[in-house]
Amino acid sequence: MELFFISEEGFLIRINKYDFLDEDVYLTDDGNTIYIWYGLKSSHIKKEAALRHARKLVMERIGSAKILLMNQNDEYGAFLAMLENLKVGIDINGSFKTRPELDLEEIVKGPKKECGLESYIRVTAYYLSQEHLSYDKLCWMLAEKQLIIEKSQLDLDEDEIRKNAEEIYKSSVTYDELCWIIAEFDILIDRKYI
Repeated sequence: MELFFISEEGFLIRINKYDFLDEDVYLTDDGNTIYIWYGLKSSHIKKEAALRHARKLVMERIGSAKILLMNQNDEYGAFLAMLENLKVGIDINGSFKTRPELDLEEIVKGPKKECGLESYIRVTAYYLSQEHLSYDKLCWMLAEKQLIIEKSQLDLDEDEIRKNAEEIYKSSVTYDELCWIIAEFDILIDRKYI
């Protein structure tokens, strides 16, 4: 994860957290998507510079990446889920600090405990998070599982899954929360609780 600020002159400046002031423009590169955030009072020069820098980053990349524009107070999807973390900032490794209740790695590497249902969910969520699936893919997986549970059938309409995945994407669910919910559904279905 890389965070950038666009200066008054249109320069790209690497930073480690966002202030989200009305006149600011930020660029967030998570490897798969480049998000450009426009403050309500940001200048035309900053907006154009951000788009130019984002396109350059995409061209330099071996794989493709999409560019998503976020306007202040109209954020959505994965960016909305990252908003609070972007204010706190990233560490030197480019990672957000994990919320304590979703510190999946600590549970897996921590001391041996009696494994209850919650522990199984945490471990399963941890291993899912280590697959480094895209946020879009996790939204699709969750939408699929919700429909399987709701309709009690495995043969689902792709349009219906897409619609549910889009709703999940527009919510403010974080990456770790998606992993947790998918893991929870997997275990509950496997144990025939639902």
